Amino acid sequence: MAGKLEKHAKLWELAEAAMREVDPEFWDAMTAVAFTRGFVGSPHIDTENLGGFYGLALGDFEDDGSGGGGGAIAVESGVFEVTHVDTWGRLAGGALEQTLCSS
Repeated sequence: MAGKLEKHAKLWELAEAAMREVDPEFWDAMTAVAFTRGFVGSPHIDTENLGGFYGLALGDFEDDGSGGGGGAIAVESGVFEVTHVDTWGRLAGGALEQTLCSS
């Protein structure tokens, strides 16, 4: 059985190509990539993920009633405020400030 890197090499190549087109310096400096399928998030605080990030959602989504639609990332933008950043079919992110400005 092929290892994870070999098994998902094409997915990694596509992620790298997309990021190099949008923000090559971020790709060169990043330390982790997550690929998920059928992911449904829940409110939480990332205590170890303090840097910038990019998100990209692909697929068919239905609005779940949260105000973010499907394929959005929820970012705490104030003490009592959450901003939904649309990532469906597009890369959105970078530094947190850039994420909030692109929403």
